[in-house]
Parts: sequence; C-alpha cells; structure tokens
Amino acid sequence: MDSAWPLTGRENEMRRISQTVQGGSGGAVLVGEVGAGKTRLATEAMDQIERDGLRTCRLVASPASREVPLGVLDEMAGEADGGPTQRMHRIFDWLARPGAPPAVVGIDDAHHLDEASAFVVQQIVARRVAPVIVTVRTGAYTSNSIASLLADDHLRRVDVAPLSFDQTRGLLEAALHAPFEAGSARRLFALTRGNVLYLRQLLEDEVACGRVVRYSGVWVWSGAPTFTPRLYDLIAAKMGRVPENVADVVDFLAVGAPLPVAILTRIADPAAVERAEELGLVTVDGAENPTARLAHPLFGEVRRAHGGRIRLRRMSGEVARELAAKGRRDARTVVRRAELTLGSDDDASPGLLEVAARCAMHLGDFELADRMLAEAEARDETVDVVLPRIACLVALGHAEDAVAVCERFARSGSTPGRQALVRTIHAAILVWILARPQQAQRVLDESRALCRRTGRIAEHRAVHAALLAVLGRSREAAEEAAMAMEAPRLARIHAQIAVSAQVSALGSLGSVDVAVRAARGLGDARPRTG
Repeated sequence: MDSAWPLTGRENEMRRISQTVQGGSGGAVLVGEVGAGKTRLATEAMDQIERDGLRTCRLVASPASREVPLGVLDEMAGEADGGPTQRMHRIFDWLARPGAPPAVVGIDDAHHLDEASAFVVQQIVARRVAPVIVTVRTGAYTSNSIASLLADDHLRRVDVAPLSFDQTRGLLEAALHAPFEAGSARRLFALTRGNVLYLRQLLEDEVACGRVVRYSGVWVWSGAPTFTPRLYDLIAAKMGRVPENVADVVDFLAVGAPLPVAILTRIADPAAVERAEELGLVTVDGAENPTARLAHPLFGEVRRAHGGRIRLRRMSGEVARELAAKGRRDARTVVRRAELTLGSDDDASPGLLEVAARCAMHLGDFELADRMLAEAEARDETVDVVLPRIACLVALGHAEDAVAVCERFARSGSTPGRQALVRTIHAAILVWILARPQQAQRVLDESRALCRRTGRIAEHRAVHAALLAVLGRSREAAEEAAMAMEAPRLARIHAQIAVSAQVSALGSLGSVDVAVRAARGLGDARPRTG
C-alpha cells in the first residue's frame, strides 16, 4: 500500500478551486467534516498551483496557535517583532512583491485562526492582494472575519462531502493497485460512510492484521474490524469529551439504534438526548414519529468495542424491554428485540427466537436467522426448527451443514411424518446442490416405505423425479414428476422440485413447448406446505 494515497473522485472540486485562482476571485473555502479529505484536497490544489509557476504559502492553524496573535501568519511577515499593523504590512509586501510570481495563501483549519490573523486574511481577500484557499470543519465556530468572507461571497464555498460507494471503491483499488471485491468494499463503505480518514486507518489496520488479503489478484476483507488505539483515538477525537448522561445516549444507540425518540427519551435523560444531537453525535429524522441514530456508524462500533460489557448488557436489556412494551410486531422490531435480548442478561425464550428467526429470513438475513434457530434449539430441544435451519444453511451455501442437520434429525424421535418430509429434503440437497446421486438414491430407497405410510409419497416422487432427470432417465423423470404434481397435497418446495425436474426432462426429450408451459408454473404455490 502506498504511503501517500492518491486523490480520487475529486475532479469537480479541483476544477472549482482552480477556477477561483485563475479567475482572479478571492479564493475558496473547503468545508467538510473531520476526515472528509479537505486537507488532502487543499494540498493537491496547492501542489498544482506551484506546478503552474505561482508562489504558495502554506499555513496550518491549531487551537494552540489561536493564543498567539498573528502567529500563524508570521511566516509571511518574516519576523515576529513590531506591532500588528507593521506585521500586516510586511505580509502584504511579501504577497505583492514586485517582480515575483503571484502568490496564493493556503490555510488549513482556518476555524482555529485567532481574531487578528482572521482579520488579516479578510483584508487579503477584500483587497484582492492574493487568492486564499482555506479549509473549515463543518459546524465549527469561525471568527467574525472569516464568517463575513463566507457571508459576503468573497470566498467560493466548496463542500467536500464524504466519498460515494463508487468513489470509495475506486480509492481502495487505486491505493492497493488491484481490484477490491464489491462485498468487502460495501462493508468498508457502510462502516466509514466515505470518510477518507477513517477509511485509510481502518484499511491499514486490517491489512496489517491479515484480514484484508489478496486472492487471485482481488483484495477481500474477511472478519470483523479490529479497533486499534490509533483508530479509537480518531473516533474519540471526533466525538469529543461528553458528559456521562450524553455518553448514556450514545451507548443506548450503540446497542439499539435506530430507536424512536419516544423510547430513547424514556430510557435516557431527554436533555442529554437534545445535547447529543447538538454536539453532532446523534441525528434525528424528520418523520412524524422521529427516529434517532448515531451520526456515524463507527461511533457505535467503537463504543461497543471499548465499553464495559456489564454496562452494555444492561442497556441492551433496557432497550429490549422498551421495544416489547411498545408492542410493535413488525419484522425488524421483532428481530432487534431478540438480538438485544440475546446480548443482555434477560432470558430469550425459544418462542421469541423462533419467531425472530423467521422474521430475519423474511428480511434476507439468513446468518442471523440460523444463529437464532440454533439458540432456540439449544434452549429447548423439543422446539422443531429443522426445516427453517436447513433453509438458512442452504441459502448461506452451507449444504454440508444442512445435510448434517438432516442426518441428526433422522436419529431423533420426531414424528414419522416429519421424518419423511426431512428425508426427502435431504435427498434433494444431495441431488441438486452436492451432486451426489448415489447417496440421494440410498436416502430415497430407505425412506420410500416411510413416505408411503405417512402420506408423503408425492414429496418422495418429486425428489425421485429430480434424481431421474440428473441421471438422464428423462422419460421416467417426466412421468414421476407428473404423478407428483397430480397429488392433491404437496409441499410447496416439493412442487417446485417436481416442476423443475419436469422442465429438465421434457427439454431433454425435445418437447420444448410443453417444457416452456411447465416452466411457467415454477413459482406456483401448492395447497399444502407440510
């Protein structure tokens, strides 16, 4: 990885800055949050100005420099002696030196300028002595002189927004000189929201610890991030030191966000909630029933990584109980309530976990659903979660684990009808996903009598039709599939298996038109789902 990252995705901003310098205007002010890339952009702009043959003076303001009047500008004044007026004239003389190339002044973090320096900058711009390029942090207090330059349009405002996903991925690939896997890039973007400072530190840490690695020429990120002291300090500096009651608000959202404001103000100090929003730690949407979120995802990640476990478990329980008391039953709320309960000292009932798992499946989060189903099974062995567990494992690409679940269930004391259904699904996984027709044939042979006795013979025929199609016995497959489809009661998944086998067999037999008509029924549901 390069020590200096390339500047990517900032072509429009660079063009606007260049226009302010070449057009003879007062200059530009780059406004953005901490880590958005203001300093990097200003540096690149000043480098380009030097390449164009102009003189530059690069200054950096800081909280410490604010204590020294004109201290930041003494580089142009040449020496620190003399009164403020004399020093200001020496600054003007340096900028307008006869016979020298035109000068451009760059000031990083201009919101830290002392009042005297800010006044001189205002005069430089107002008198058109030299263009000025300054950076200012979003929401930071600025002196009256700098504020007036913005209000009177003497400086052209250039908002430096966080990078988009495409820009973030492009920057990752430019820094690493190779493609970056899309899913990994999305996870990094979701955590950093395009903040270049956070992105760089997180990526460097993850590369160093071996979680960002290169496979076949493509970079891939695996595992959860590690919050090193450097990254923690960056986030902590952004959050700043906050009172304990405001920290409570941040931590409640770290474990439970997003949260309705009505709930947040019941479990936390309402005044602290307002203060957290004022400090830029929390955002609240404009909905009729407003919802609160942390202003940046990394706030929550860092608080969860470094917060006391006992404290966070207590808070998780409080949020879970509030969600239960509110009585909402939508899928996302049920899932969040179950997650929070699992992360607390409260007891998560198998019933809650089973319902939440089905909600998670509906939302497409099969990994979470499988974890909840496993927890439900561990807490109560009588809970029958085998079918949704198999569905989750298959959806996650863990077919071997799904087969293991089927085999364990075959040794359990479940009802014969349930056993018959699971064995046919077991055979279907072996046929379609694992390509093990001989093993599938053995499972079907062993379960044929059980399926017939329990009224599951139609499901057995559906899977057998799929096996016959795979084995190239197309005519038998089509006949078996047709018999399965004629059954008045057939589980939906088995109906789809039967139609798929029928389409494959008919296509092999050259009955294309019939196969097309059969294919149109692939998504149809059947009367019974077992």
